[in-house]
Amino acid sequence: MNRVNTLLSKKYDSKYWKIGVCIYMITAAYLILFQSFRGLTSDDLFYSDFPAHLNVTSHSWYSLYHFPVLIANYIGGYRGAAIASLIVILCCDFLCIYSIRKYFAEKISNRYIVDFLSVAVLLVSMIIIVFRERWYVGIGTPNPWHTPTYRVAKPFSILSFYYFLRLYENLHLKIDGYKKDLALFSVFSMLSCAAKPSFMLAAAPAYIVMLFYQLIKEKFACLMDCIYVGLSLLPGGLVILFQNYITFQAPPSGDTSHVRFGINDVWSSAWVLKYHSMTGVSFIDGAVCFAITIFLAAGFPLFVSLVQARSLKLSQKCSLLIYLFATFFNLFAYEDGFRKYHGNFGWSYLYALLFLFISALEGLLCNPPENKKVKAACWILFYLHLISGIIYYIKVLCGFLYY
Repeated sequence: MNRVNTLLSKKYDSKYWKIGVCIYMITAAYLILFQSFRGLTSDDLFYSDFPAHLNVTSHSWYSLYHFPVLIANYIGGYRGAAIASLIVILCCDFLCIYSIRKYFAEKISNRYIVDFLSVAVLLVSMIIIVFRERWYVGIGTPNPWHTPTYRVAKPFSILSFYYFLRLYENLHLKIDGYKKDLALFSVFSMLSCAAKPSFMLAAAPAYIVMLFYQLIKEKFACLMDCIYVGLSLLPGGLVILFQNYITFQAPPSGDTSHVRFGINDVWSSAWVLKYHSMTGVSFIDGAVCFAITIFLAAGFPLFVSLVQARSLKLSQKCSLLIYLFATFFNLFAYEDGFRKYHGNFGWSYLYALLFLFISALEGLLCNPPENKKVKAACWILFYLHLISGIIYYIKVLCGFLYY
């Protein structure tokens, strides 16, 4: 924490940040406990994925999150598993706040803005439209509250992104100049995969494309550096292969589901609008539904990217690539069998939204538009996402369905 503070200006009182973090952690703990003990069926208040994950067996685990849960379940039963889950998730939430704060502290000099963003980024959501009963389904949010594995993987994903950007900016150095960052990037990428593979499914190809671009741009002068970074992704790749094995092929589950590719079957089934109620022309209606869905989920970061198209920062370019790959998976990839409409490839899209917001805020604050009206429009969109996110969080805190 002291290291972060030294990166910022001295005349500053951190008590407001500490109060904000305490409020967030207390409400988060309250929500996790009620989701764990009360949300057992879709008819109950606080319905979520927590009970399913807390009842995980040694034959159905796939995530790093499940290790302490399994041990605690063995020692103290369901109650023990719930307490272990609470501790793990709160630690990961705090690591998220710390990591985001650290990231912005290196870009922005105003400590109050840095502290505000470190919490605000974990609250932003889709823009809520009041005439729709289901706010989340079909649109998505960078901050879903109903599943533990997403929240456990989030800080490791943020740190993987952070260290990749550091590596990318230092490829011209000898390996001694970035070997520590290389090791940390490899470790955090692997932990992100181990907690939930969704982020790395979209991030790894984005990283590789950026490395390949740099390789061509520098006429293969950084070939060995790119190879080192590529090799550092291998531990995460091995973790994903292992997860694939225990999820689909390993006995005794006997689950023969496979990854399939289709034409926007799964995602479109939950879009915010249904095309048959509009023009009656399927292609046009589908395009309109897609555009509305995309805007409600990512209106702010995409508008900032459009405004700054000629001066995008490295983080914006990287997050946009991640978003493109994640959108592709969400549109065309799915699991067949009973998992088909679980929308598990949609998790990559939700992670991509988070990094769009982080990088867009960096771009907006470090390179603000000269036109005051355009700048105001950017901030209006951000606060629409933030206010919607607070409303969504309060709704979930009150026990209503997350979708």
